[in-house]
Amino acid sequence: HTRSASVSWAREMCIRDSYTAACEHSNVFKAAASVAGGMSANDSCNPSRPVPVLHIHGAADDVVPLTSTTDPTSSKASHSINDVVLFWAGINQYETLEEGFLPPKTKTYRYKNSVNANEVWYYEIADWGHWWSRTSHGMGIETGQVIWEFFSRY
Repeated sequence: HTRSASVSWAREMCIRDSYTAACEHSNVFKAAASVAGGMSANDSCNPSRPVPVLHIHGAADDVVPLTSTTDPTSSKASHSINDVVLFWAGINQYETLEEGFLPPKTKTYRYKNSVNANEVWYYEIADWGHWWSRTSHGMGIETGQVIWEFFSRY
C-alpha cells in the first residue's frame, strides 16, 4: 500500500487530489493527506475500506475557502472543509474527538478510537492562507513533519 499526499496550488488542482485517490483507490492507499485542498461536491465517494485522513488548512485561505462552494453549475463545487473532515471521520467510525491547540495559531482535531484503529486529523491554522506552514512562520506546526507523523502510523 502507498500513502497519498497532495498540495493544492490552484483551485482546479485541489478538486482531484488525495480525496479522489482515497475514494476511488482505497485498496491502494493506506492513508491520505491534503494540505489546503478540497473535496469535490460533484463526485460520489464510496471507498472500499475506511481510509485514515489528515487535513491541514489555513482559516484565511481564499483559494480553497473553509466554506463550501456548491454552485451546481460549477465543476469546481466543493464541500466545506468541516464537512469533508466529518465525512472521513464518519467513514472511519470514530468514537472520540480530541481537541487541542498548538500555540500560537493552530487548532487540532483528532478523531480517534475507530473500529478499525484509523484516525482522522484536522489542523486549522488561524490567519493562514493557501500555503504550507513551516515552524519559522510562527503558526505552531511544520506541515511536512505533521504529514510524516501521520503517515508513519500507517
